[in-house]
Amino acid sequence: MGGIETLEVDAVLVAIGRRPHTAGLGLEALGVRQDAKGFVEIDAQFRASVPGIHAIGDAVPGPMLAHKAEEHAIACIDALAGRPNGAPDYGLVPGVIYTAPEIAGVGLSEDDASATGRAVLVGKSSFLANGRARAIGATNDFAKVIACAETGKLLGAHILGHGAGELLQELVLALRLGVSLGDVAGTSHAHPGMGEAVKEACLAALSSTTT
Repeated sequence: MGGIETLEVDAVLVAIGRRPHTAGLGLEALGVRQDAKGFVEIDAQFRASVPGIHAIGDAVPGPMLAHKAEEHAIACIDALAGRPNGAPDYGLVPGVIYTAPEIAGVGLSEDDASATGRAVLVGKSSFLANGRARAIGATNDFAKVIACAETGKLLGAHILGHGAGELLQELVLALRLGVSLGDVAGTSHAHPGMGEAVKEACLAALSSTTT
């Protein structure tokens, strides 16, 4: 505060967060209820507090992601057409940070899963043992899965590495369908392929001790 300091760095990360896209829309004048952060309050069919007004995407609570907004739009249109399905399960909405390497995740983290009080299985696979990763020099990466120890069903998955956002899609579908570690581990994955890291993580979880 009292002077100027100069720093020499290789990169700068700007992390200022996001705000709902509701300012300046005149919602207050219409009487549309908003929460403390400015998000429009909606029901399961995306209806706001004022009849005839619906809200989706970055205007409402939940992950502020384009693909969440797309799912909202489809569900909202279905509701307007008399085919209500409700909002998507936010626990199944993947998040991807498009850095190099990419970071991707879906579902619960290991800490969050353990906090539920259930016993969990955790499996981690290093890309160092993956032939495709070695060929392209992406060996510092890994895939991690978390599952219920009792049922083996996946609870979450997290990948750090080359193409993580694409590799995660298999596990997003697995979570949605409620499949188990054994289902993924027992599925043939092409070799040499990055997807083998996902299979290896599931195998590692199956062979791990219960935590």
